[in-house]
Amino acid sequence: MKWPSLHEKFKGFWHSLGGTRQQQRDLAYLNYGWTERCKYYDSVYEKHPLAKSCILGIAGRVLEQGLFIKPPEKYDRAEDAAYQCEELNKRLGIDIMLYDTLVSWAKYGSCFWELTTEPVFDARIIPNQELITPKAQDGTGNILSWTQNLYGTGPVWTADDIIPFQWNVTSKSWPYGTSLLVGCTEEFAILEQLEGDIAAHMKGTAFPGELWQVGDQTFIPTTTEMGSIKSDVKNWQPGEKFVTNYPIKREASAPGDKGIANLPDVLNFCKDNITDALMISPISKMYNSTYASSKEMQDMEKARLVVPLQRIISHVLREQLYKPFLEGLGYSVRVVPNVEWQPADADMTEKLEAWATAVQSRIVPAEYAAEMMGFDMDKIEEYRVKEQKRKEEQFKLQQQTQAKLQQQQQNAPEQPQAKVKELV
Repeated sequence: MKWPSLHEKFKGFWHSLGGTRQQQRDLAYLNYGWTERCKYYDSVYEKHPLAKSCILGIAGRVLEQGLFIKPPEKYDRAEDAAYQCEELNKRLGIDIMLYDTLVSWAKYGSCFWELTTEPVFDARIIPNQELITPKAQDGTGNILSWTQNLYGTGPVWTADDIIPFQWNVTSKSWPYGTSLLVGCTEEFAILEQLEGDIAAHMKGTAFPGELWQVGDQTFIPTTTEMGSIKSDVKNWQPGEKFVTNYPIKREASAPGDKGIANLPDVLNFCKDNITDALMISPISKMYNSTYASSKEMQDMEKARLVVPLQRIISHVLREQLYKPFLEGLGYSVRVVPNVEWQPADADMTEKLEAWATAVQSRIVPAEYAAEMMGFDMDKIEEYRVKEQKRKEEQFKLQQQTQAKLQQQQQNAPEQPQAKVKELV
């Protein structure tokens, strides 16, 4: 299994001078900073609730529809192959793996799985993702092997042994994806500084500094006397009486009752930038918005982030997990199932209601609505003929039953009528 060639995608890294040979990319240079970046993103994720909320929200939004296996049509053993993939998903716990993958993926920009075939076909998320680096590449930029720098040594994987989940691979992030936290460094630094300033301001207001004046123009205490007074003041407990014959004056100093200037505007500016960069709305914005605004935000999240991530996952699972798994079982690549994120009839109710309204309004005939809904018209006609025959047979049976009942009534002997005595 070869990675797609990156030659066309990253032409800026190739320098052709006349007929000279294309230069190979320097792995050591391009790998610089990956571990440090991952550690920084971990610190941001742990320190800032907004980053944590959005990243966990991304994982939840992508997986809320569920993952479904759909076998290709018109191929033998396609249903059986799909069943084998479903059993593999259950054995791997694919939902939990994908959730953890999405969290790391959004945070770092990449997440790597290890694929093994002995003693059984298996896959797992590699620990210490920040230490995974390419080990060798070919002349066209394809990664041939990966390694993990653990105290100078570590395991080595071939390209076929690694399943990479990554997106938005750029010239600055190659051979890794781009973290969703990229571009928010200044905003997080400002928020962290403001939080520290706010804490210091609140502490200074709640616990003001004290200025003690000991002595006056007529009495200037000696150094020894000042030390004794400092010790008494320092050890003075609330509720105790403090008696001295020295002239003493005390003043409390505090930051004052004025807050930090334009604090709400600065906070909202930074948080809005972070929200725009992560492309998903935090709980606070969803809670404070109207239903229409909330619905619009969810639609934008789906179009800009959720659906692209789902398509990448579908492609990676199909090509790099299910295909080698089924090939190892002897299946043809033609029966490798597709991955979808909602059942085929997920929106059937809404479509039926819409077409039913169109039919009732005589906008379209019922046959056209059924065809547009994807129903098999031949089967519908077959069912209609059967139903018509059933109704005709039922009608004939009812007529025969009614005729038999009338015949019985006609052939029945007449009963003498009881005489009724008239009362005068």
